[in-house]
Amino acid sequence: MSYTTSNWSTSVLITIDTQNDFTLPNAPAEIKGTAELTSCGSA
Repeated sequence: MSYTTSNWSTSVLITIDTQNDFTLPNAPAEIKGTAELTSCGSA
């Protein structure tokens, strides 16, 4: 098996949405000011 070629019959795409970690107040990776610039700040 080669690790440099795609094997689409056994591949999977995983998407992880980490937006809340960066936008919600007091979140682990909060970027100060982000909530005020997004819909998270208007809840």
